[in-house]
Amino acid sequence: MIPLRTIAGRIECETEIKKSRFVAVVDRAATEAEARAVIESARKADPAAGHHCSAFIVDSSGDDPFTDRAGEAQEWSLRHDHLDPAKREWSLRNDRLDPAKQEWSLRNDATNRIERSNDDGEPSGTAGMPMLEVLRGHHITNVVAVVSRYFGGTKLGTGGLARAYGGAVNEALSQSTFLTRERRDIMTVELDHVDAGRVESELRGRGVVVLDASYLSCAVLTVAVADADSTVALVASLTAGRVVPVHTGHMYAEVPE
Repeated sequence: MIPLRTIAGRIECETEIKKSRFVAVVDRAATEAEARAVIESARKADPAAGHHCSAFIVDSSGDDPFTDRAGEAQEWSLRHDHLDPAKREWSLRNDRLDPAKQEWSLRNDATNRIERSNDDGEPSGTAGMPMLEVLRGHHITNVVAVVSRYFGGTKLGTGGLARAYGGAVNEALSQSTFLTRERRDIMTVELDHVDAGRVESELRGRGVVVLDASYLSCAVLTVAVADADSTVALVASLTAGRVVPVHTGHMYAEVPE
């Protein structure tokens, strides 16, 4: 299974081809409604642009698989899987293109993932779909891309348009930080105060995420770790075997690549 990926945040960039300007916005969106809000915002930000072409991939359940849920029930299932090209499991939701909306919609009900693309007046298949292909190629989800075009006076042809729109999204993503959703075990470490500072410092130094630190009658650290066994061994070595971390659940964390 290809790990779930998304972007860290909004990216904007501009490219120019034969005097036509392509203003790209790529942003996170947990739902179809959020994706459409980003598209509408881009349209309002560049009202003079002739086209506002778009593509997005979101979770149709409305749940953001990248949301940190450490404060809720500490066990969840992965909602997405990557499309297996051999199985061709994506089915066309619309059996023909809506000429008014110029929007293709694809959905994989097995994975709760929706893909949409919109040419917004450009020749069919020359804008939204090339943009969607770039998003697919980066294996990212819960993401929306909008490219606003200012015509420069020279026609680019269908191939040129496809390269321009896809290239604008690719350029924006080249400036992005990607995050991978990874499972982390949640553990509680109860310590004497004399050991707490040293143990916490050592854990942080090894990339352990400290979710909470309580210093009352004793010190209690709640941590998210990639390897529970190595954490148990480390804490035991630091406390001469007096302390054994307790596994309490798991969460999914966004980890920069």
